[in-house]
Amino acid sequence: MAPRRRFSRRRGGSETLALKAIAIAIVVVVLLGLGGVFWFVQGRAAQLASLDPETLCPKSGPTSQFAVLIDRTDALTEIQGEALRRQITAWATAIPKHGSFKVYEVGYGGALLQPVVAVCNPGDGSDQSAIDSNPKMWRARYEEKFQAPIAAMLERMRLDEEAKTSPILEGVQAIAVKDFGPDAPPGPKTLIIVSDLLQNQQGFSLYQGVPAADAFWATPYAASVRSNLTGVHTEIHLLHRMKAAARQTDALGKFWIDWLERQGAEVDAFKSVPG
Repeated sequence: MAPRRRFSRRRGGSETLALKAIAIAIVVVVLLGLGGVFWFVQGRAAQLASLDPETLCPKSGPTSQFAVLIDRTDALTEIQGEALRRQITAWATAIPKHGSFKVYEVGYGGALLQPVVAVCNPGDGSDQSAIDSNPKMWRARYEEKFQAPIAAMLERMRLDEEAKTSPILEGVQAIAVKDFGPDAPPGPKTLIIVSDLLQNQQGFSLYQGVPAADAFWATPYAASVRSNLTGVHTEIHLLHRMKAAARQTDALGKFWIDWLERQGAEVDAFKSVPG
C-alpha cells in the first residue's frame, strides 16, 4: 500500500496566512483612508476658521486690495447708473481669491470714510466640500455681504440729490491711510476714482478754476490732503455733468493726474463713464 500524502495542514496554514495578510491589508487601507479624510477635514476646517465670517477675508490679511471711490454728491443719470452697476460687477468678478474689494462713497462715514461694501472673494465654491463645509451658506453670505449693499448703494446714487460739498481729495487721502498705509498687507493695490473731479470743499474748490500745479502744491490746503500712494495702480473714471460741462476740461484731468502721480500713484487709465 502506498504511503498517504499529508498536504491538508500545510495548505490550510497557507490559506490562513493569506487571509490574515488580506485582512491586514484591508485594515491598513481603511486606516489610511480614514486618516486621509481626517486630515482633509482638519485642513478644510482650519482654512474656514482662517476667514473672517463677516468680510470673508483671511484673518491674516487679504492677498490684494481693490478700492473704489465713488462721487455721488450729484445724482447719476440712468445710463450712468446702469454703466456703473455693470462696471462694479465686472471689477468684483475679477477680484482674485482672498483679495479685498471695497466701495467707498465721497463724504460717507466721516473724515476717515466707512466702506459701503467691504468683502473678500472667498472663491467660486468649486473648492468647497459638503463634508466639512456648506458651499450654499458661503455663497449666500457672499451675496448678502456683496450684492445687497451694492444694489442699495446704486439705488441711492440714482436719487436726485445734490450735496453742498464734494471732498474728493479727502476721500482719496482717507483710503490711502486706511487701506494702503505702511501696515497694509503685501500684494497688489488698486484705486478706482469714479467722479466728476470737481472738488468742492471749504478751502479749495475746482468750480473756481483749475490752479497751476506748482501753485497748488505750495498751498497749506495741498499739504493737508497729501497722501502716500506709492505703488498704487489707479484709474480715473470721469462722470460727465451737463451743468458743469464747461468746467470739465483737459486741464481738470491733468490736474488730477499730476496730483496722483506726485504722490507715487501709477495712473493706468483715464476713462469716461457713459452718459
